[in-house]
Amino acid sequence: GSTFYQTYSLSLVEPWLGGKKPIQLSTSFSHTIQYFYDYRTRDVDKSRRFLITGGAGFIGTNLIKKLISEGHDVHSLDNYDSGTIDNHVDGCNYHTGDIENIGLMDRDFDKVFHLAALSRIQPSFNNPDETYRVNTTGTQKVCEFVRHTNAKLVYAGSSSRWHDPHQSPYAACKHLGEEVCKMYKKT
Repeated sequence: GSTFYQTYSLSLVEPWLGGKKPIQLSTSFSHTIQYFYDYRTRDVDKSRRFLITGGAGFIGTNLIKKLISEGHDVHSLDNYDSGTIDNHVDGCNYHTGDIENIGLMDRDFDKVFHLAALSRIQPSFNNPDETYRVNTTGTQKVCEFVRHTNAKLVYAGSSSRWHDPHQSPYAACKHLGEEVCKMYKKT
């Protein structure tokens, strides 16, 4: 059957297949991207259209490089709060915008990789409202976008969520983001 979303983090991957526990990946970042890419696109034998939220960041840039090298049509949505234009990859179509405005994007995507987030624990204590807006409400907006487009969603989880989601606004909001994805998957 089809799956509404999958979740992963840099150090942990939970495929949500058969209730498997998270598995530890290599500490090598390139191994993580390779596993992430292979697992998520292994059924792809033709060019597909992908949207990467947070595509101007470190992880998004490396994923975009891999997808473009395989001949896919790749688009990025980023607000450039932490991503930079210096990370742009030739061949990717970049769109500047806030994650809450994802509904304004073209809706013809096969898969959305949701990497956009406020990703630092310490700053989340200084601005919990913005952390919630981006990491939880933003994820809900992405889920709603995907629901209307029939695309598949890959959600970037966080290893912080697996320790104690009550330890920081960041961990709590990433945990809530996963719960939002689960809700959309079930409804």
